[in-house]
Amino acid sequence: ISCVARNKDRIAWKPSPKGSFDLRSAYLLASEPLPDPAFHGKWIWKLDTLPRIQTFIWKCMHQSIGVRDCLQARGMLVDNLCPHCNSGVESILHALRDCHSIKAIWNQLGISCQDSTFYLANLQDWIMTNCRDKGIRSAGQVPWNQSFMFAIWMIWKGRNQLVFENKNLKASLAMDIKQCAIEYFHYAGKTLVANRKILKQVRWDKPCCGWLKLNTDGSSMGNPGLAGGGGLLRDANGNWMG
Repeated sequence: ISCVARNKDRIAWKPSPKGSFDLRSAYLLASEPLPDPAFHGKWIWKLDTLPRIQTFIWKCMHQSIGVRDCLQARGMLVDNLCPHCNSGVESILHALRDCHSIKAIWNQLGISCQDSTFYLANLQDWIMTNCRDKGIRSAGQVPWNQSFMFAIWMIWKGRNQLVFENKNLKASLAMDIKQCAIEYFHYAGKTLVANRKILKQVRWDKPCCGWLKLNTDGSSMGNPGLAGGGGLLRDANGNWMG
């Protein structure tokens, strides 16, 4: 069998069985939906936080919040610079982490500017890792994931107040984040509290000397319905009197 090709190589159109271009196969190829990458985000709905923060985290993981970089990628004619620093492109990571105005807030929350694990992670890994971190960063504080989730939510709210209401970030934002996280953790969080059984002794307490005590009970079969009752009269020594 000869290994030498009889014809010269030529460009072929793969969707066509004959290798020649035709509009029908090109249309079918163009209209075929692109496969969506798998998104494993069920863990978001199991987070111990407010539902609106869960929704916000889900949108961040899908690159679906209205930062200027995302809006520009969708065809909107907007300036993509960060409204805080007016220098960097406002991506989700820039808006929530990398802007120098936001780094100051993270620093107040206990994150060092030299923390490469925190500042070099991509968006999905950064959010997922910190949302699952239940470690305590400092004495008297709540688990870190509680502080982190309230931080990104309140940083985003502060950004929107700047854009839509022309209000700068509050100087007390880091303190407000801590307070909200502590309040939620202690009053609304799914903290595991051991069920303590309180034993209460049920007994008959005698009346004062010279007095009689009447103990009563009753029941009914429905409401309305047949009902009955009774009582027991005893003196201070427990003697039955009637």
